[in-house]
Order: sequence, then C-alpha cells, then structure tokens
Amino acid sequence: MTPEGDQRVCRKCGRAPFIVLDKVHVECKDCFVESSVKRFRQTVGKPKLIRNNDSLLVAYSGGQSSCALLDLMKSRLDLSSGPEPKFRPSILHIDVQSILCDSSLLNIKSSRLNNLNNLLQDLRQRYPAWPIYWTSIETCMASSSEVGGLYKIFKSTEEIDVAGSHLLTNEDAHVKLQEAISRIGDLTDKQNFVTERCKDLINRVALAINSTIEVSADKLKFVLVGSSATQLANNLLVDVILGHGSTIRPAVSVLDERFAIPLLRPMRDFSKKEIAFYLRARGIESATQPNILTKADRKACIQTVTETFLSKLYVDYPATYSTLLRTGGKLV
Repeated sequence: MTPEGDQRVCRKCGRAPFIVLDKVHVECKDCFVESSVKRFRQTVGKPKLIRNNDSLLVAYSGGQSSCALLDLMKSRLDLSSGPEPKFRPSILHIDVQSILCDSSLLNIKSSRLNNLNNLLQDLRQRYPAWPIYWTSIETCMASSSEVGGLYKIFKSTEEIDVAGSHLLTNEDAHVKLQEAISRIGDLTDKQNFVTERCKDLINRVALAINSTIEVSADKLKFVLVGSSATQLANNLLVDVILGHGSTIRPAVSVLDERFAIPLLRPMRDFSKKEIAFYLRARGIESATQPNILTKADRKACIQTVTETFLSKLYVDYPATYSTLLRTGGKLV
C-alpha cells in the first residue's frame, strides 16, 4: 500500500492508489485486480497447451498463493469468451498437519479434523461445482492396499465430513513418516524431504484419478500448483547451493514435463507481495499454513537464509525475483 500522505494516483485511471509496483508504478484496486487477471491469463496461455474442456487438477495448500490461484481460475472462467478455451477444474488438498506433531494420531486427531473440515468446507462454499479431492501426507509412506486408497473425493452433492477416514487413521503410516523425518538431522534436508514427498503424492493421486476415468478426453491433462515468483526464486538459489543445477530450468518454468502428468505454474509471474494485495483487494482471507520452517530461526537452514537474503534484496531491487527466474529459464 502507498505510504500515508503519498499524493500519487493510479497510473491508468487517476483514482486513489492501492499498491505501488516496482517502487514506481501506482495502481488503484480495480486496475490492479484487472491487470492481475490479465497477467494470469497471459501466463496460462503462453504454452498454448490448455485446450477447450481440458480437465485440470489444482493442488491447493491453503496458503495465499494457492488461494489466489483458485480465484484467478474462477475469474478466468467467468470472463472467458470467444475462442479462449475453457477448462474443467478440480481441487486436490494434501493434509500435512501430522508432520508438525511428534505425538500419535490419537493426540492430534481432534484439532486436525476441525482444521481439515473447515478448510474443505470453505472450498465447497467458494467453488461448489468443482470436485474436491483430499489426501494426507502419511499416504506417501504406505501402499494403496495398506491405506485403502490414495484419496477421497467430495462431489458437489456430497456433505463434507472427514471423520473416520482411513486417510487419517493409519497409525503405521504416521509412525513410518515420523521415523523417516527424525532420521534426517539437517533442517534443510527435512524440508526437501517433505517437499519431494508432496510432489510425488500429487503425481500419484493425479495418476490414480486418471486410472478411474475411461474416456481419454476426460482424463487430467495438467496439474496446477501455486508456486509464486518469490518461492521459485528462493528454490532456484537453494538448488544452486545444493548442487542441483541440472534441474533448475524445468523447476522454474511455467511448464514442467518431468512428471507423468505435466505441471503448470500459473503464479510464476506474481510475487508474494502482489498475491497478498490481490487477496486483500478481492476480500479473500487465507489462513496461514504452518510448515516445519514456520518457527525456525532465520539462520536455521539454507531455505530460511536464502529467503531472508532475497527478501532484503527485493526491497531495493524489485526485479530480483523476475531476473533470477529469467536467468534460470535460460540454463541448460
């Protein structure tokens, strides 16, 4: 938001300012939302891969970026006209609450049920026509036969209630996950472990969903994630430090074809700041989703160190994230 007493006005319409982009460009609320929707449509349209009636799976964490992604997709569908392709979205949420607690599933069951039910109910209210899938992080440690299935789906006519689900009651899988994490001493490696398990689980669930669909045209064509420019730039720097340079280009591109079902990153051109202001402009509240780095010291691991470094650099050089991503996209 512009500083108090700032006399600048929106560069497009001359109305009261809402946000200052790149320390120079001032936009009002309506113009900022309009430009955000336009930028999103341009990003999605860059690969020219999404065709009319394609089925898409949106990975939803509950954080700000994925909240903005869902709202922008809905806006895109509401405004879509002419030759611009429409798509059929569905939502996937992975519950990761168990990795934040060392106790048994029984001790965390009550709060976990409440949080998960509230999150899924909120999704249903906002996107009543979209199928909602969910699973738990524990399933990454157990085969489908052990847990009775990889995911649960709630269609528009079903009441959402996760109580008693096998996805939340597999104590063996929970113990295996906790033991695997506890064997990793370094916080940097722990975060990488959780991130990779989530990526793998998203892909497994997407493939499992496709296996239940007989008509080829109805199968999922892409998985969409809410990775922002801020997050991707930080991941890029972490990968360089850890010696993963060979994977940088696909890891920061809009289209990532390393998975059985290709990954799309429509929020790639949005910074964390822009996403926060977009949600504020749209009146959308998003609960903070904690992870294993939430309470970590700024120097606790490589991820937090690079995040702090880049955020400070971004204050004086607003092109920090976009420059890093452009550079990363050119690496072979």
